[in-house]
Amino acid sequence: MNCAAGATQTVDLKYNPATYAGKELFLNIALYTKEATNWCDRDYPVAEFQQQLAQRTEVLPAVDNTKADVLHATKNADGGYTYANGKQKVTFDGQGNISVWSYEGKDLFVQNEGPRFERYRWIENDGPMEAYHNGPTDNGVISQSATFQLSGDGKTATVNVTQNGNYCKATYKYTIHANGTIDLTSSYEAQGNGARRLVSRWASQANCQRYATMHVVHWQTMLTVSTVQTSVSTRLL
Repeated sequence: MNCAAGATQTVDLKYNPATYAGKELFLNIALYTKEATNWCDRDYPVAEFQQQLAQRTEVLPAVDNTKADVLHATKNADGGYTYANGKQKVTFDGQGNISVWSYEGKDLFVQNEGPRFERYRWIENDGPMEAYHNGPTDNGVISQSATFQLSGDGKTATVNVTQNGNYCKATYKYTIHANGTIDLTSSYEAQGNGARRLVSRWASQANCQRYATMHVVHWQTMLTVSTVQTSVSTRLL
């Protein structure tokens, strides 16, 4: 490939989408220096781009609730609900945020630190560029609402959350299972230019922050804004 500055060139990637049917597929493009300079080595990436071409179609395995006690729903003063049985207790506030999640009497989340949207992840390594030179770090959430539904057999409860904001539109679907499992399906759509990252953060009882990713694992990391619109399935155990 030999493309002059300001010119365009078409590249045939020669891949067959059918080969990757049902799998997550990304196109990654990067520009590298041809020679070393006084500020970088040869093959240093000066620009990178990522585009999602296809989403995975796999789903989380089915949950077996046959031996679990049914969940009981209690409406709380703030409009939220508590779902509980002999093993677990999960409380959502009126906006659909998890405020309490305990299993066999032990808190799994720090209270009021369940999954929350964030666009600005802070860790010690970010210190030198904190807030992009004193830029705002707020999440820009404008409104959030939730609906609550307990299944007829009492084995699952569903909480659907819709969130609008200056930096991101998001939806969250919690499925609370009677056996103590919670499934969370999230979708994110970037709004404007202010979102550094699209992140769901929560704090476990060990008091370390966790971040949701694009992979189905128990605890996950972040989504970058290079994926402008995406969805995530997370199993919390």
